[in-house]
Amino acid sequence: MEASLLVRLARPEEVSYIVDLIDRVQQKLIDMGSLQVIGPIAQERVSAYVATQTAFVLEETGSGKLLGSVFVSPVTVEDCPWLVKWQLADTLEQPWFLRTLALEPELQGRGLGLQFLAGLKSLLALSNPQAMIFLDCWAGNATLRAFYTRVGFNLHGVFPERDYSVAVFTSSVV
Repeated sequence: MEASLLVRLARPEEVSYIVDLIDRVQQKLIDMGSLQVIGPIAQERVSAYVATQTAFVLEETGSGKLLGSVFVSPVTVEDCPWLVKWQLADTLEQPWFLRTLALEPELQGRGLGLQFLAGLKSLLALSNPQAMIFLDCWAGNATLRAFYTRVGFNLHGVFPERDYSVAVFTSSVV
């Protein structure tokens, strides 16, 4: 893609786009046979992420077309018990949890995810250079696991859940 891309905070008028995007990405995951679940997501929840400035979008500059969204927010052990379960409570000084990364289904596989996450890391580093991002995905999604490795995340471990396992990844913002 030749266009210039911008990672920025999502705006209130973009909540419906994010909800619809997550629905479309979830349908693509289902169609591919993936057990990864990212949606549906309630409009109220997306509105709350936007209001707390923890929702970000990937925008094609010039056209203003939105290409993706992600939520990432600072967390503590109190509000994110997974830090203990995933053995991250003592290893991440300033943890930020990345969730629900979604790119337009027809544009996936073109390097946008790499650009989106690189831009997100740069944006977070401006205000919090010590931040460490962590995320999880269904451990059975080999494509997604390979993607996170390619974009600079390190596999921290695989942890059992009820009837499946999740792969947990970490990355610094710098």
